[in-house]
Amino acid sequence: MSRSNAKHRLNNFDFTIMLKRKLVLPLYHPASAPVCKCGTTHDIYGHHHFRCTRISKKFVHDYINTQALQPVLQQVLRTAGITDNSSPVQTEVPHHIQQQPLLRPFDIEYQPNHALGDSNLPPSHFAICGADITIDHCPDPPSASALEDISLYTANAERCLQTAEKRKFTTMGNSTVTGNTMTREDVLHTLSTNAKLLQIWAICPYGGMGPMLRRFLFGDDPIRPLSFTPNKPHAAKMYLESLQSSAPHGILPLANASWSSSRPAHQKFYGHSYTAPTPRIHFLQQFGLACTKAFAIHLRRPTRTQQAPQASSGTARAPPGLSSPFSTDPRV
Repeated sequence: MSRSNAKHRLNNFDFTIMLKRKLVLPLYHPASAPVCKCGTTHDIYGHHHFRCTRISKKFVHDYINTQALQPVLQQVLRTAGITDNSSPVQTEVPHHIQQQPLLRPFDIEYQPNHALGDSNLPPSHFAICGADITIDHCPDPPSASALEDISLYTANAERCLQTAEKRKFTTMGNSTVTGNTMTREDVLHTLSTNAKLLQIWAICPYGGMGPMLRRFLFGDDPIRPLSFTPNKPHAAKMYLESLQSSAPHGILPLANASWSSSRPAHQKFYGHSYTAPTPRIHFLQQFGLACTKAFAIHLRRPTRTQQAPQASSGTARAPPGLSSPFSTDPRV
C-alpha cells in the first residue's frame, strides 16, 4: 500500500504488536502477564483478549465495520454492478422491525440491483441485503497430527468461524433496546417476510473470514454447510437463502471483470496506486489494514480494572529501534 497516505501507516506500538502476532512471539513475559478482570491471567500471546466475554470487542467490531467494510464496499459494489449511486452502503439502520423499531439487525446493509453494469448474477428478489458482523476468538489448538496436514489445520479454523456464524443465527445477543422481548427466530422471520437477507460475517483475530463472508466476497462455497435443529426453522431458511444464486456473491471477481472491461483510459490503477491495481487487491488491502489497526489497539488497551501491561523482556522485547508495544499509562 502507498505510504504517501498517512492513513496507511502504523505507529510503532501497533506495528510491534502485530508483527509479534504474525510471528507467534509472546506479547507478555510469562512472569508479568496481567490479570484480566474475570480473574484469569492473560496468556502470553494475547488470545484471552478475544476469548474473554468480560472484555468488550465493540471497538474492534465498529472500527472494521465503519473503516473497512462500509467505505470500500460502497465503491466495490458499484463497480461490480450490484448497487448504483442512489443506493448507499449504510451501517446500523433502525426501523427494520415494526414491533421493535430501535432494533438494528444489520451492522451493514445495501439495496441490491443485479441488472446494473456487467453483473451476471440472476435478478435479486431481496429488497435489502446486509450482514451482522461478529468478531470471534482464535480456535483451540489442533492435535499434533493436524499440524502435519495444512487442510486439517484450515478446516479447524473454518469450523470455529462457522460456530460463530451459527451462534449469531440462533442467539439474539445483548440487546440495547429496553423491554425487547423478541427472539432471534422472530427477527429472522420478520426479515424474511419483508424480503430482507441477513448474513453473518465472522472474522477471527488474525483477519480470517468465515465461509459466509468468503462466499459474499469470492464466491467460495462452504466446505460443510451449516445445519440447524428443527426448532430453528427461520435460521435455517435465512441461511439457505444466503446460498442461493440470487443472493449477492463473488463480488470481488465481478468487480475485477467489470472494471477491466470499462475502466477509463486514464485510470490505470483502481486504488490510485500501482500497489492496488484491481478492486480485489484494493479491498483486501483496506480490510487488512483496518483489521490490523483494530486488533492492535484492542490488545494494547487494558481493561478498566486491570493494570496496564508492562513492557515485556527477553524474547518478547520490542525490535531494535522500536519502543515497547504497550503503554504504561493506565488511561490509554
